[in-house]
Amino acid sequence: MEAVLILMVALILVGPERLPEMLRTVARVVTQVRRTANQLTSEVMRDLDDAARQRQEPPPAPRLGPPPAVPPEAPPLDSPDRPPDDSAPPSHA
Repeated sequence: MEAVLILMVALILVGPERLPEMLRTVARVVTQVRRTANQLTSEVMRDLDDAARQRQEPPPAPRLGPPPAVPPEAPPLDSPDRPPDDSAPPSHA
């Protein structure tokens, strides 16, 4: 019933010559709005699915293999095992 009333008002306002053109334009706009809404909905759903999947994935497994090479520690400065420092100025004793 509402559609008939809307068509009658449109017929009175636009006239019989321009009514088919106006209806085609309205149909194109409605189609484009629906297409855009569907694309937006699918993008949001995909993003939500990705976020949920990332929350459910376990953390990456630790690397297997030998531990990384660690340089040996230098002996303390006052250690007798420490080689003499050649860059130090000679002492005048």
